[in-house]
Amino acid sequence: TLTKKSVPFLWIKTEICRNTRPSLPVKTLWLTLPLSRNADSNAANGTYTVHTYTSKDLKNWEYHSDTLTCQNNLEDGDILYENGILYYVFEKEMYDKGPSSLNVISSADGGFTWSGEKEILPADADHEPAACLPDKSSYTLYYSSDSQNPGKSYASASVYKIKLDREFTPSASAVPIDLQEKQGILLYDVSIKNKESYFLYSQNYLTDNRLILKSISSSWLFPVTEKPP
Repeated sequence: TLTKKSVPFLWIKTEICRNTRPSLPVKTLWLTLPLSRNADSNAANGTYTVHTYTSKDLKNWEYHSDTLTCQNNLEDGDILYENGILYYVFEKEMYDKGPSSLNVISSADGGFTWSGEKEILPADADHEPAACLPDKSSYTLYYSSDSQNPGKSYASASVYKIKLDREFTPSASAVPIDLQEKQGILLYDVSIKNKESYFLYSQNYLTDNRLILKSISSSWLFPVTEKPP
């Protein structure tokens, strides 16, 4: 059993990959396992590796592959599966709670090999990706960021969404989402169902670390000219 106390990395995320190819994993657990964590902007960064584990019953897990390894903090991320391709959207951070870019990497062989890393957003703030939701012609990326309060990280972060084309290139400017929250936000996940948008986030992650689930009307979140993903 993995807990935040026993394994002090930032997140564990599960995804169900619905596919018609028997060679692909049906259920995949993605773990970010930092081998070294650096919070000092003047120190050399350590090595982070994203490992992949697979399971058919959610009880027994086997090592599958390494998604990527680099000399950056690799923290939050989201995975989606479309048309036989796995996409992993992740944060690539200069140092803990420092500036980070949002990147994407893909795999066409069920997660055995990964390539084509691309930067989505530059490292001009501490960006934390939560969910990348597809629709017919684009993606909507939800994330939290301290872009309005540079250097404050989780303590003063807000929630944003940005439209991406099918090449994961921004097609419009980021739009802030007002969750009527006066505390700092670290966004974990977003789900849109039955005209309601649900936001799962940590309130004051570095201190209180309260887990909050908040819903708002999708008709308010998306103007009449824009459809939910």
